[in-house]
Amino acid sequence: MANQQRQPGFLQRIPLESISPRLAPWGLALHAGLTLGGSAWGIREALVNGGYATAYELYQAIGINTLLAFGLSTAAVVTTAEVIDSIMVIAHFVGKRMKAQGIAEGIEQGRAGKEAEVAQWYARLLDAHPELKDAIEPPPIGDAKPKAE
Repeated sequence: MANQQRQPGFLQRIPLESISPRLAPWGLALHAGLTLGGSAWGIREALVNGGYATAYELYQAIGINTLLAFGLSTAAVVTTAEVIDSIMVIAHFVGKRMKAQGIAEGIEQGRAGKEAEVAQWYARLLDAHPELKDAIEPPPIGDAKPKAE
């Protein structure tokens, strides 16, 4: 419901919990445009190709075509909104997974770099003081890694 407080004017009265405030006006404009365009096409079809005997039949055909245009435009806008929403949800989870993988790779690279530094330091220490070879325990590197969380 937080999106409703940020909507201007008449959009405040429309429940738009799951629709981005930036997309809501475009969805309404698309719906209106499709409805008007479809209604105009339906009226033209009824007038040009109808061949109705009475005005009542003509008005009835125009009304049905207008309702059909409204229904189809509603279906198109709702489907488009759902597709956009699904894409956004998938992108969110893919992004989270990629970030987690990047963090894990960074930790692994950092750990490998530090282990190499410690191993070099230990080798230099033993080269400088060979008498300490049996007295100093080797550093815990390699298999004895702490697990990343």
